[in-house]
Amino acid sequence: MNRKEAYRRQLMHLVRGMLTGDGRDIVPALENCAKPELVKLFIEGNQEKRLAKLRAHLKFMAQGFEDIENLLKTYVERQPLMPYATVLLDANCFLDWLVRSGKPTPEQCDFVAYQRAQHQIARNAGRQRLEYARFEDRLKHSDELHAEHLLHDGDMCIYLNPMHVWARFHTNVLLDDQTAPPVDVLCYPANGELRTTVLEPFGIQLIRELSTYNPCTIAQWSILSRSAERDDLVEFCQSLARLKLVAFERT
Repeated sequence: MNRKEAYRRQLMHLVRGMLTGDGRDIVPALENCAKPELVKLFIEGNQEKRLAKLRAHLKFMAQGFEDIENLLKTYVERQPLMPYATVLLDANCFLDWLVRSGKPTPEQCDFVAYQRAQHQIARNAGRQRLEYARFEDRLKHSDELHAEHLLHDGDMCIYLNPMHVWARFHTNVLLDDQTAPPVDVLCYPANGELRTTVLEPFGIQLIRELSTYNPCTIAQWSILSRSAERDDLVEFCQSLARLKLVAFERT
């Protein structure tokens, strides 16, 4: 092993030791250039920063897990932080760890599903930032009244909110009492907040169609649709406009 490779391995060893929060493996290697107690304080400081970021990011989870603070501390102590990991990636790893290591109740599983939907939307926002910005701009100039003109305007194009994701809820803890779980829930951002809506099977089918044909005019959709006639699609678009799930723009 040459000196360069030996140095690389030494650095990786030190990094892993700091990420685990256990200084026993790295203090001996640093004794000649740093006081052990200072190294220990540095590691503990990093752990506290990591815990604070996770605590802030997963604030919603506290509503479903009374012991969330202890769970976060245990996770940070036992699971090393991957190099270059963002708080989003670390939070998602926490959810994986939470499901693997514990036995969450069905209600708690719904909180995990909702949090995962938030994470997926955040990831999509990074990849589709420009597309969503354009959607929001169209939304500012759209309202549900535009849908009334779709029958008479062949140039009006329908754009589906590109940030939408699906989550599966198995209880009513995050739903109203009128909804019978398990159900697929559509999650999407609108007006700076994460919204959810539950659709009937017919509506779910139409959303999946629109996802395939998007963007399209009502005339194009009615020709391609296997589920609805033109009038049904216009009525459905009006309901989606009220939910801020679609925007309209003249082609």
